[in-house]
Amino acid sequence: MLCCRARVLRVIRDEELQENARIVGAALLARLRELQKRYEVIGAFAQGLMMAIELVKDVGRSSDTSDDGAGFRRDKAPGLVVSKSGPYRSVLRIVPPLCSQCTMLTM
Repeated sequence: MLCCRARVLRVIRDEELQENARIVGAALLARLRELQKRYEVIGAFAQGLMMAIELVKDVGRSSDTSDDGAGFRRDKAPGLVVSKSGPYRSVLRIVPPLCSQCTMLTM
């Protein structure tokens, strides 16, 4: 088991996956900020390569208790993994793989 962990860490180092995650995470955050300006339903989001977007009914509110995340059930794109999280189940998680590229961020 230790041998496998060492190999995984070597791949992360050799393929510079941490730096890639920083770059792709920053690009994803910029794209999400653009979307937030266009759609009032996007309240807040966490940063990093793993992102969380909170969906709200009213601008300025930090949670949405009115529809139990019903928006998650509409228009799921093929291949999109949607996860309801948070105390009101109104948080959308985005967890791209470490090997993601900025070119994959077209929405």
